[in-house]
Amino acid sequence: MQPDSARREARISWSRRAGRRRRRCTSPSRHLIARRWTRSTRRRLGAGGRDNGAPGLRSRYHPGYYAAYVLDPDGNNVEAVFHDRSVSS
Repeated sequence: MQPDSARREARISWSRRAGRRRRRCTSPSRHLIARRWTRSTRRRLGAGGRDNGAPGLRSRYHPGYYAAYVLDPDGNNVEAVFHDRSVSS
């Protein structure tokens, strides 16, 4: 079981599209996105996954959408996202 602080840190959701899954972890800061992406990418690349997008703003979703993506060995997208509400359009 995770400590309370870890449970508050991230919300995880799964969605399915075209037979593949997407795991989305919502983070409270950009810093944690970069840290998670570094650890996750290293681990998944070692297991046969691949990088699917370094940490950065994804303004096509909304102006403060900051995310990073990794594909696991089965082709499922693992996304870490931070919704920065201080960024305006």
